[in-house]
Amino acid sequence: CHDSCPVPDRSLLSSPVGAPVVRLTSNSARFQQQRGGTALGASAAQRSQSTACQFSYSYHCSRRPEVLYRMHLIDLYNFKPPAELLVHREEGQAIRVNAAKTSLEFRRNAFNTDSVDEALDLLDFCYKIVSRSGLSENGTYLPKAIHPNYNCVQPKTSINDAMEEAQMVVCGAIEGLLKKQGLAARDVDVLVTTCSIFCPTPSIASMVVNHFKMRPDVQSYHLGGMGCSNGVVAVNLVKDMLRSRPNVNAILVTTEITTPAYYKGKDKHRQVTNMIFRTGASAVLFSNKPKMVRRAKYKLAYNYRVHLASRDPAYKCIWYGPDDEGNNGIYLGKDVVREASRGLSMAMYKVAPKILTAGQIAKYAVTELQRKVLGKDSVAPYKPDFTECLDHFLIHAGGCRRWCNTVVLEILS
Repeated sequence: CHDSCPVPDRSLLSSPVGAPVVRLTSNSARFQQQRGGTALGASAAQRSQSTACQFSYSYHCSRRPEVLYRMHLIDLYNFKPPAELLVHREEGQAIRVNAAKTSLEFRRNAFNTDSVDEALDLLDFCYKIVSRSGLSENGTYLPKAIHPNYNCVQPKTSINDAMEEAQMVVCGAIEGLLKKQGLAARDVDVLVTTCSIFCPTPSIASMVVNHFKMRPDVQSYHLGGMGCSNGVVAVNLVKDMLRSRPNVNAILVTTEITTPAYYKGKDKHRQVTNMIFRTGASAVLFSNKPKMVRRAKYKLAYNYRVHLASRDPAYKCIWYGPDDEGNNGIYLGKDVVREASRGLSMAMYKVAPKILTAGQIAKYAVTELQRKVLGKDSVAPYKPDFTECLDHFLIHAGGCRRWCNTVVLEILS
């Protein structure tokens, strides 16, 4: 290029299609100002050369393959802990019931009570919760720190115990994913880890970088404190990263570390999480690299995020903190189902126009015309059948089939 024509820097080369033109123009003015002139005071030849370079660069950017900025799910790996950490429902319940009858230490550590009857009543409540949760009777796992077979009388919830669980499940999930895809840690450009309750320093993302000795330029992030929506928010973050950077591999790891979330008290709202939280992690590989895209399982078509925290019922329906006796635990309020349904309904309202068939959209338009323009109040609102346009409908169950079914029925009706 001519010396009056600015050479785009690396940040421009990694910008979304269209954005480089604006930034390059700004760069041109700044470049010429540094040379003692201004964009308006440059000669006609300089302006024409600069314009030609900008047009050429804009044309080059506009012809980039769109695939570089799409988000493709290449593969995923669900970490399964060692068999020794399996939880057998009936066996675990029998161990806890026996401990409640014979051990004062267990009653105090598990439920903060000296009463045998109260401890047995809480154990019966917990058993009913886990029986209706939809969890496998013999297919879930817990870390040794809070496993009934290993530390029933005195559960361990220290930071060191939590870090041990985190390293096992998070690093195990990533190791399994890399091995499955034949990749090395140096092939990872973006790393996002999520865990709502356990947010240590250094972060879980830093723990992963250290464990696998990843490149110093890896972009790492950790998301916490957002409950079950952590994973969905992380997908949104990964999407933005891939849109702004071509030729990138990104790994997302989502988990909930159960050790620090274990509740030692008698509040039934907080005891629920002891029953439905289990050990595990999932690692997902996203990419916009052309050579990786060819083996992708899915492509992200559309995503929409709803945030209802401005409403007090939504903000307070799930929170982590102390009970009346000072024991920390995750509180699940009665508004959880209602607020989850509200958020999902709002999201589906936004997503519906992008997934409904042409016939369904036409029926909706005709119905709205009759109701709002012609004033025919007798015409019922149009309720689309999403099974006509969706092959699969996945909703986070929250550990309870009844909650999931309630939300699904309310949305689809």
